[in-house]
Amino acid sequence: MYLRKSIETYLKDLSAKKSAPGGGSAAGLTAALGASLACMVLQFSAKNNRTAALLKKAGFLRKKFACLTDDDITVYQKVSLAYKLPKSTETQKARRRERIQRSLKSALSVCEELCELCYEGMMITKRLLRVGNEKLISDTGISLLLFEAAYQSSLYNVKINLRGIKDINLRKKVRRNITALSKKVSALKIEVVKRVDNVL
Repeated sequence: MYLRKSIETYLKDLSAKKSAPGGGSAAGLTAALGASLACMVLQFSAKNNRTAALLKKAGFLRKKFACLTDDDITVYQKVSLAYKLPKSTETQKARRRERIQRSLKSALSVCEELCELCYEGMMITKRLLRVGNEKLISDTGISLLLFEAAYQSSLYNVKINLRGIKDINLRKKVRRNITALSKKVSALKIEVVKRVDNVL
């Protein structure tokens, strides 16, 4: 969708009066920027088994986040279409409800995955503090902040999708998972930012 288009095209569409791309897609792109920056730091770091493994992981995340940038647009469009389905008869209402729930769960899945992968990205920046080029430690810190911003942004979308989902057990499970993950994200951010600030 946008992967093969210019940044200007994406930004123009993001700022337009359109339902998509929106915040979820922007979160994916932000995370992709964080992963790309981590890759850059690793390219300028001493080559060894640890940096090679990290570069491979960061490269994978970069591609995955780029795909999620488009995936979020796709699932949101399905949610939007589901809400526009006719509801004149009981049969239509039932079909519309089922389609809405299915599309919301798909959208939720994309947001959850983005959150989980952002945490993995933040873990890469923690490792970069040990094996990365110290001259680029500010870039390592920026990479962390991009991942964390993408996480918090996608977390909002997790929460708003949950509001429309009727499956109580699923809602409880997701809320439990994101609460635990958010605690880890918060602690990790504090740790990495403190170490970066101590060097700068």
